[in-house]
Amino acid sequence: PNAAAQPPRTLEDLERRVTLVLLETEGVTNRRQELLKLAAREEVAAVLLRMLERTRSEPRNDNNSTFNAAMRSKSISALGELGETRAAPLIQSVLNDRSQHGNVRTRAAKALAQIDVNRHKGDILRVFDEVPANDWLFRLELAKALVNAKDRAVIARMEAWTRGEANMKVRRMF
Repeated sequence: PNAAAQPPRTLEDLERRVTLVLLETEGVTNRRQELLKLAAREEVAAVLLRMLERTRSEPRNDNNSTFNAAMRSKSISALGELGETRAAPLIQSVLNDRSQHGNVRTRAAKALAQIDVNRHKGDILRVFDEVPANDWLFRLELAKALVNAKDRAVIARMEAWTRGEANMKVRRMF
C-alpha cells in the first residue's frame, strides 16, 4: 500500500511513513515528491531531523549499525533535497565526524552543497584536504559537490587535483 494513502495521525506514524519512503525510493525527484505527499515540507523536515539526530548518536558497532548508517545517509540526502537550512549544522557535524562511514559523509557533503554550496564550500574543502589521497572516490564526490559553487578558485583547485590524480575516472571528471 502507498504510504501516503491516508494522512498520518501522529508524529510516530509520520516517521514510520517517512522511513518507508526513504527505504523504497532513490533519486532526488521521486523521493522528494513522495515525502511531500505525506505532510507539509516543514513537518517532513522535522521528522527527518529527528531521525538523523537519533541515528547519529546510536552506537556504530551494534547489530543495527548498517541499518542506522543507511537511514542516516538517506535522511541526510532527503534533507539536502528539501533544501532544509535548519539541518545544515547537524549535517555539517556529520561531515566533520571521521567516525562516520564514508558514504554518510559523502551524502553530508552533497546535502550541504544542495542547501547552500557557497556557504558550505569551505567546510567541504577542509574535509577534501583531510581525506587521504588514496581515497579518490570520496575526494571525487566532494569535488563534484564543490563544482556547483561556480567559484573559479575552487574549480581551478579541483582541476589541478584531477590532473595529478592517477585514477582515470577522476581525470575524466574535470
